[in-house]
Amino acid sequence: MQDCIRVLHVSAYFAPAYCYGGPPRSIHGLCLALANSGMIVCALTSAANGNIELPDQIVAANAFNGVKVIYLPRAYPKGYFYCPDMKVYLESIINNFDLVHIHGCWNYMSWMAGHICRKNNVPYIVSPRGMLESEAMKVSAFKKKIAYAILEKRQLNGAAWIHATSLKEESSVKALNITPPVSVIPNGVDLPKGESGCDKQLRARFNISDRGFVLLFVGRLHPIKGLNVLCGGLRLAKKSMSHIRLVLVGDGDEEYVNQLKSQFSDLVSSGHLIFAGHLDGEEKADAFMSANAFSLMSQSENFGLAIAEAMSYGLPVILSKGCPWPQVEDWNAGYWIEPDERVVAESICRLGQDMELSKTMGLNAKNHISEYLDWGSVANDVKAVYNKVLSK
Repeated sequence: MQDCIRVLHVSAYFAPAYCYGGPPRSIHGLCLALANSGMIVCALTSAANGNIELPDQIVAANAFNGVKVIYLPRAYPKGYFYCPDMKVYLESIINNFDLVHIHGCWNYMSWMAGHICRKNNVPYIVSPRGMLESEAMKVSAFKKKIAYAILEKRQLNGAAWIHATSLKEESSVKALNITPPVSVIPNGVDLPKGESGCDKQLRARFNISDRGFVLLFVGRLHPIKGLNVLCGGLRLAKKSMSHIRLVLVGDGDEEYVNQLKSQFSDLVSSGHLIFAGHLDGEEKADAFMSANAFSLMSQSENFGLAIAEAMSYGLPVILSKGCPWPQVEDWNAGYWIEPDERVVAESICRLGQDMELSKTMGLNAKNHISEYLDWGSVANDVKAVYNKVLSK
């Protein structure tokens, strides 16, 4: 076993570029947990923040919340995270590391990292971060078919290990018949530090009474998240639960958001459907603590960090079977259901009309997440794999 492993994490985006959803948070969380375990950790990423770049002061700091980070500028084509300085820079530092951990697929930074690792005989690990799931592969399918044949297949086969974060992702990767071992280590979650100071500002901001049953969604407002099913379920549930409020936390493409608001204008005007916008930090924590339950009707999720966060706050969950969380039913922590409006409405009403059931499921959720997804345990599991790779 190597005492002090030096690992470079390469990702096309990194915290605080939270417009990309869960991966920037979970990658930062893993880097920090590994650093806290005694490893030497550095992240190499782009300055990407959607269509813009991260602020200069963040890029210049070369660190973010306890993790050393090198942010490289992008150039056209920005959608592929092309960083013209990357090749020379990575070649100059590659031998300072024992291994490289690459996050994501289908972008210049991951491909270049794999190429330089192979060229210098430095072992590397790939975490696809959901990008090899069947639903993700259908997006720009023709381009991905070509890219897989030319670049991605070699990238994956050259890895020492493939890291999946769920059994569903493990199955998707193994279906590609690649040569490296594939195994599952889930993402960790930052456990709440308590409810001190929470005055449930979200309820006050949107005039939701203490009696109101708040169903929370946190994530990108995107068609893949099944928001039309969730909002349709709300429309049915409110007939017998007038005190239900669905709060959508997150942002998305303006055209799609406006389409949602138009499609469910009756719910918006009645106050049953609330678009809260992007929330982070204390505001996001307040949203979780203001809620009674959490729901995600996604067509496909690799992990679903917001699900784990919600359960860590003691919220029961209503999840579609596109989310890789069948265990919530074994834990009696919520419902894992078909993404159907009527089934969604029935699940909402069960929780909203039986607060004892809701509280029991929420407590079960919190207890299991605290045991299952503590970052320290996750870091130890990843560190064990690193040692196994380096011992070969």
